Amino acid sequence: MRPHATHRNGLSIDFMVPVKNALGPTMLRTHRANKYGYAVHFDGNGRCAAQGCEIDFEAMASHLLCLAEAAEVHGLSVWRVIFAPDLQPHLFATNKGEQLQEKLSFSKKQSWVRHDEHYHIDFHNPEEADEGTPSRTSSWKTPNGGGVEPRVKRSEPW
Repeated sequence: MRPHATHRNGLSIDFMVPVKNALGPTMLRTHRANKYGYAVHFDGNGRCAAQGCEIDFEAMASHLLCLAEAAEVHGLSVWRVIFAPDLQPHLFATNKGEQLQEKLSFSKKQSWVRHDEHYHIDFHNPEEADEGTPSRTSSWKTPNGGGVEPRVKRSEPW
């Protein structure tokens, strides 16, 4: 699906946000008309009136930490997480929010496509550095010239 240029190297993936309603965990209703979920929109509090649900930030935090752990087991790392900057405070307010901020780098600028209904993960494979993957100190440039600046962590050697 356009415009997923960064998915071409096999180290990037999108996950739809986990959602819940008054009854508990539920699923986004996806179909062709809403671009299989990519046209679903959440407000600044993570609510989607059209679908009667809200983002389950606790579940999302757990998922991200599990992804980071699984990546390490396979010799990879999570290079960055692209998720709507205006929704990140809700994610960081979860029980695992502090761990997320310590272990993962999140987009700081709004990308040219709002990432509210999904989050984009870029993995880093140290064995394939400089082979079509972004360097750890640069950012992918979007068609309008913008980009997502990675947050460099003090504990990493790069």
